[in-house]
Amino acid sequence: MDRKIFGNSSGKQQSSGGSSNVPARSGGGESKLPASSNRRTEAVLQVTGGPDKGSEFVISRILTTLGRQEGCDIVLKESVISREHAQIEQTPEGYVYINLSENGSWMKGKGVDRALLVSGDSIEIGARTRMKFVLREVEVAQVGPVFKRRARRKDEEVEVVEKAGGEKKNQSLGGAGKSLMKNRKLVVGLGVYLGLMLVIFIVMGLGGSSGDGGNSNSGPLPYFENKQDLVPYLTFRFDYKPDESMAIQKARLGQSYYEQRTTRKGNLYLAVKSLQESQAYGGGHLSNEHIGTLSDARNELRDQIWQLYSDARMLAEVKGEYAKAREFYRAILLMISDPEEKKVNPLYNHIQRRMELLPAGR
Repeated sequence: MDRKIFGNSSGKQQSSGGSSNVPARSGGGESKLPASSNRRTEAVLQVTGGPDKGSEFVISRILTTLGRQEGCDIVLKESVISREHAQIEQTPEGYVYINLSENGSWMKGKGVDRALLVSGDSIEIGARTRMKFVLREVEVAQVGPVFKRRARRKDEEVEVVEKAGGEKKNQSLGGAGKSLMKNRKLVVGLGVYLGLMLVIFIVMGLGGSSGDGGNSNSGPLPYFENKQDLVPYLTFRFDYKPDESMAIQKARLGQSYYEQRTTRKGNLYLAVKSLQESQAYGGGHLSNEHIGTLSDARNELRDQIWQLYSDARMLAEVKGEYAKAREFYRAILLMISDPEEKKVNPLYNHIQRRMELLPAGR
């Protein structure tokens, strides 16, 4: 089997978040199975060695993380495995395995950073953990009886043939058509009324806009439903020209912010931002050490924000303790504040709006 493998396992690899540019695999096995009627394809990881031997995990998300920490989608027990060791991403090409750990991942005895998986592939991580990637077809349960119908229009009638009962029912469309014609004026009038109401709502929305890029106080604001929803808000894009000295400076600054994160001099948000600025100044490149720091800093920041965010939502919606909820939201704002930012982070705007929507009271 001819496997095309990307890079080595000397350091962590950051996922791109979009579709991966992974070339097609040739040889035995398949990365995607053709789905037949009443069946669907299911991807699973079967643990064949190590402390979790015998376990099986269904891969149902677009991005599935695996590692030792509880926040991962697939939690493995072996101590040598990193907290967030790897991830499996669903792409148009198929399922792509991405190594995130300095401890490495192996397939067929070779270290891999990124590889397109085919059914039957064996993945080795840690000292003893072995996993097998499998694509299989599963039956999809049908709901209710299946009828074979044949429709034919003749003289404004539809003849429906149902094989299950062998009965034929003639349904006349004449009465419904006449009734519709009689109420045509009512339908037209209702359409005009709805159109006018739509125009009024649009005008009111434009008039009530505060000019802050869609961050007015009107309109619903959906909650983040899980911590992965926060990741796009912690991924920055900078349009910088390549500058080696600035890349080095920003990398050192980001590393310092992360290493001192438990002191007043540390700041996870500025660590994430500075390291991504370094990546931009470096033309998209970042050393293995700094890639690992960026991944750890972003994951820790995401987890801390999510804990405060979910607690604030519970306090507001379940307990009605709006003052305490505001305190939790305010703590998030302090975490993601940067006086040097020329434009406000969209996540900052979201948290501010959540505070504004809280009812006044205790």
